Amino acid sequence: MRRVLRPGGTVAVAVWALGERLEPFDSYAEFVRRNLPDSPFARAMAGGTLSMTPDGVAAALAGGGFEQVIATRERLTVRWPTPGDEARGIAGTPFGPEIASLGPDAAAALLADLAGALAGADGATVPHPMTAVFGCGTAAR
Repeated sequence: MRRVLRPGGTVAVAVWALGERLEPFDSYAEFVRRNLPDSPFARAMAGGTLSMTPDGVAAALAGGGFEQVIATRERLTVRWPTPGDEARGIAGTPFGPEIASLGPDAAAALLADLAGALAGADGATVPHPMTAVFGCGTAAR
């Protein structure tokens, strides 16, 4: 990244925070492992594979030649309008094509089951804390 920035340019990165649940992806993966155990994607998105600590992000940026490096851990809470909306989000993950390949009826039934698994006891959506590490650095002048 440093090679394509002008001197004094800023790079910003974001990764999931190591040691935190990666929602909704962890819930999606757990559901797929339970309901499609033979799936070639059942272990996709295993926790920790896409995650770093603030120190790790800062070290990576500094090691890449960036200066004035800052890395912070931030927590945001997200909530989908409905459990069905949250369930349909699985289409944008590695699991999406496999679920679509089940055929319309089977895919719809699986998504309905997923929506039920994601919903709270009252049937409504639940808030999900999402924790990320944001980092930035400046290319040397």
